[in-house]
Amino acid sequence: MKACWRFGLLGLVFFLVACGGGQTRPAASSSNGAGGPALANTDWKGTYASGTSSNIPATLHIYSQNGSLMGTLTYDGYEETVEIITTPRGLQIKGVSYRDLRGGRNFYLDTFSAEVSTDGRGMNATGGDTNSAVASQWLKLQKVDASAGVPAP
Repeated sequence: MKACWRFGLLGLVFFLVACGGGQTRPAASSSNGAGGPALANTDWKGTYASGTSSNIPATLHIYSQNGSLMGTLTYDGYEETVEIITTPRGLQIKGVSYRDLRGGRNFYLDTFSAEVSTDGRGMNATGGDTNSAVASQWLKLQKVDASAGVPAP
């Protein structure tokens, strides 16, 4: 009977270890980090701020391109194409190209570290540009309800 009890206990321990100790992962997680494919085809609206300016309207459209997350970040008359990399701690948003919608201005590509709120409706990001011309930048965005075109409640 003792041998059977030890085998049963050992089997239970093995089962719990194999199943991750009974813990489950949040639904938002994916193999490529926080959010992943669930962020594709979403729109975000809010504000951009830096050490020199604040409360500038900003939008971010996230889409999937060839299996990668990409985005179009628009603020202060600039349209920046960004690569979005999911990490275990959030997102890295990195500029890859830009277009000056007003014309004639210099622009250095941005890099932001971002976190999506636990309810998936908000995103806060901090960062700077590649030349450190603007070292402190912030984005505060709300997910836009696709059906109504307004920030989600």
